[in-house]
Amino acid sequence: MKNEEGRVLGGVDAVLFDFDGTLMDTTDIIIGSWQTVYREVTGREGDVEEILGTFGEILRDSLANRFPERDTDELVDIYKSWQLDRFEKEVKLFPGTKQMLQQLAADGYKLAIVTSRIKETSLKALRMFGIDDLFDSVITANDCTKHKPDPEPVELALAELGVSAERAVMVGDTVHDMGCARNAGVRYVMVGWSSTVPGGRPEGEQPDAVIEEAGDLTDIFSH
Repeated sequence: MKNEEGRVLGGVDAVLFDFDGTLMDTTDIIIGSWQTVYREVTGREGDVEEILGTFGEILRDSLANRFPERDTDELVDIYKSWQLDRFEKEVKLFPGTKQMLQQLAADGYKLAIVTSRIKETSLKALRMFGIDDLFDSVITANDCTKHKPDPEPVELALAELGVSAERAVMVGDTVHDMGCARNAGVRYVMVGWSSTVPGGRPEGEQPDAVIEEAGDLTDIFSH
């Protein structure tokens, strides 16, 4: 898949990936956790579109913003408890993702995860699908003092990879991913398979490329 001007993206040494909605299909389990919290706090389920709008945010911040009258630690526990026995059964890779990552690694690209998810479940999922050894850097919410769309997560990954912003591309699905990439001076590729798309584009902003299938990513880089 080429960008809107029909050019491939050249000069790329590193590819940075968001986790939820980009590599991993975690939509149903995230919505289920949120609905458990909504039922506990309000006695009813929340609006799904509003829940989808939280994707890419730090969980603790999202809960505190929506339910300021409740203890945030308690809500985090409710959210995580619902996922505890479901995570391994319900989380799955998007089709073609593992093969795409293997091909990029074989082609010599440095790979990184840049996510607002906590480190524990991020690493657990990477190990579950046997792709943890493909990544040279994994930046999670635990590694940052500032979070997407602040550039810090991308900048930390670039520092670990030893790659300049000009030589990197960020792949994601939310406005937070795109903002983080733009603020760090990194080019941005948006995936077209996520539940948050078309909400993944900030108003007036365009990604450098859009891919509809995981395998498309290996075709957009010139060597």
